[in-house]
Amino acid sequence: MSQTLLSIAKLSMLASDEPSEATEHGIRTIEYDLNLISAQEQLSGAILESNGLDRQNTRPLNARELIELYIGEGNSESDHIDFKKALDLVEYIAPIGTGGSLTDFEAEKEATRLRIWARSLMKDAWEQLATDEPIDTIKETTFFKLVEFCYLQGLDLKENMPAPDRLLEAEELGDLKSNANVQYLLRTGYEHVRRHCTSQDGEFMLS
Repeated sequence: MSQTLLSIAKLSMLASDEPSEATEHGIRTIEYDLNLISAQEQLSGAILESNGLDRQNTRPLNARELIELYIGEGNSESDHIDFKKALDLVEYIAPIGTGGSLTDFEAEKEATRLRIWARSLMKDAWEQLATDEPIDTIKETTFFKLVEFCYLQGLDLKENMPAPDRLLEAEELGDLKSNANVQYLLRTGYEHVRRHCTSQDGEFMLS
């Protein structure tokens, strides 16, 4: 169903005389589809081309597929905004089949968030970054630009950002996880974020 038809369907639901519970469920379903369509429409031409996709003829993609397009190798120019879009899409991951448990499903979503954060970390050569002025250094990294952008966009970092120890377990990091400079910069950045997120004024800016 196209975005126009979904929008019309949403307006029809809003004007419906159906019980509120049924109407709310219908609207949530339509908004779910609209948000996925919007995320697909925001894919850059470069992402589509590198993955052999055509904007006009590509079927509707699910959240798992869209996340991979935003953070995958095919998006060589991915930035903190692309990773934020991927994080937003985690909530739209739907269970596969009926056999999996709720615990398994939530574990998949947590693992996907971890992979998104880890991939954002890998956008920069952390092992080559200077450590004498750590905050000045990390504020230019994709990872901490993502942290700041998420915070400014109202994303709950406590719920959506992995702890440093958990992040350093991510397979994507490879040898970086044992690099002392990387660990120092990462933990310093996390501490900076923690202090500012719990400060009285609630303001958080790395720049």
